Amino acid sequence: MEPGLKTIGVYAFCECFSLSRVSIPPTVVSIGGNAFESCRSIHDVVFVVGSLRSIGELAFAYSSRIQSVWIPPSVRYVGDEAFYDNEWLISVEIPRDSRTTFGWNVFSRSCQLANIALPPSTTQDELLDQCTVLNDAYGSANVMQGIKSRFRGYPVHEACYYAASVESDEMLVRALLIQDENNTYLENLIDPLGMTPFHVLMSTSKKRPDLLKLLLDYYPSNVLGLTCPSDDTALYYLTQNWTTDASIMLRMALQKWMVQDMASWGLPQWRSNMHELVESVFNVPRKMELHAALFGTLSKACDQMECYELMETTSLLELWLWKMKMQSTRNGVKRMAVDRASSRARCGATFIIPTVVDHLLGPDQH
Repeated sequence: MEPGLKTIGVYAFCECFSLSRVSIPPTVVSIGGNAFESCRSIHDVVFVVGSLRSIGELAFAYSSRIQSVWIPPSVRYVGDEAFYDNEWLISVEIPRDSRTTFGWNVFSRSCQLANIALPPSTTQDELLDQCTVLNDAYGSANVMQGIKSRFRGYPVHEACYYAASVESDEMLVRALLIQDENNTYLENLIDPLGMTPFHVLMSTSKKRPDLLKLLLDYYPSNVLGLTCPSDDTALYYLTQNWTTDASIMLRMALQKWMVQDMASWGLPQWRSNMHELVESVFNVPRKMELHAALFGTLSKACDQMECYELMETTSLLELWLWKMKMQSTRNGVKRMAVDRASSRARCGATFIIPTVVDHLLGPDQH
């Protein structure tokens, strides 16, 4: 767009099917009605902090691949159906102190929309009409009230939601301390919308590797494997809006969850396999459609990790049952032979990981 541009006119880019990314310059004051309507390839909309005051009606309606939107604090009005019927829209971030007013059905029929919070002053009931995830969580009659109080008791989720704020790192540190002090780690892991803090952070338009590091240092990495009601892991959201920071965050998460945390597991081949799978995520052939390739490779890595976790858990269960059997026969009048094969069969394990034996069995039980 031209330097110094102040207005994007009505229907300016309507039905521009080849347009994939939009960056609104800081000089733009208003976006006209239907300006980007039915731009079906747009997956990234960036509002640079500046002078933007209004977004016209149907401005981004039917632009079905938009995944996340941040409404700048300078915006005072968003017109009717501005983001109407965007089926991939997951996250809408509105500043906490926003004075934005909204028209009718601004985000309606965004069936995957889950990550949103509204200022208390918002009164437009039809703002979120027919948003499936929100309706399922709160009931269609209570969506607005539920979203206004969404972060009550969930300070970590709240800090992640406001990732675009320069103070969000301080917010997150305070929130993690609050959870520690109140011993609410487990209770506050999943919010009313079924999202973990990782889901919230990774779905926002502003990608923050520094905030992810704080979460990875606080939560066990297997939380990354939890799914939200739409059956997606937090990592999936990063593949939807692929940027340099998204790539950094995905590598951090995969290295922590799928490589580093396997260091104490018993089979070196597992670690080697997972390392190769993780690296393959970042070697997507350029000729392939990026999102599909990333998602396919990531799904394969997640499935393999789930398989290894299941085998690890089963093996630990087998050893525990074997230990219990040995303890029950040590001082009994009738000593039963310890049958390793039958113990394995009874608990359903397929093999033993040898390095955990010392952890589970005492020195007199080897």
